[in-house]
Amino acid sequence: MGRQAAHAKRGFSLIELVVVVVILAALATIAVPRAAHAASRARHTAFVSHLRALVHAAEVHLQTADAPFIDSHSAEMPTEFEGVFDEEDWENDSPIGGEWDLESNDVGVGLAIGINNFDGAAEIADLVAVDRLIDDGRLTSGNFREIYKDRYFWVVREQPVR
Repeated sequence: MGRQAAHAKRGFSLIELVVVVVILAALATIAVPRAAHAASRARHTAFVSHLRALVHAAEVHLQTADAPFIDSHSAEMPTEFEGVFDEEDWENDSPIGGEWDLESNDVGVGLAIGINNFDGAAEIADLVAVDRLIDDGRLTSGNFREIYKDRYFWVVREQPVR
């Protein structure tokens, strides 16, 4: 009988294991959405940081150079940013998806920096969250907005830049 008692004390009962699994599941239910929200928030913050750096570089260029920006293709860094912004950061998708782009005297704005959201790479919810962080929370107005179909940009200058 002593052997059976010693053997029984070594393992966990089925009830104890079920209780542990239920507790872990409850903790996961709480932790997973919070981790996902934190990761989403980090992507939004990284996008805003990149965008602000680009806008600042564009404004400095406009104040110090005699030439306006030359409109570039998506994911092709404008030559005016060389030495100011990392080309690899420009050529990779933005932290929320979509390709970085600069519009100069095109699509109804003088100068705008943002992303082309080809194939819905960036979710509208992400774009709205970014807009809430830096602008008015609406993609139809303010400085950060949709300037053309699936193109979400910070408008640096409304009027043509000469």
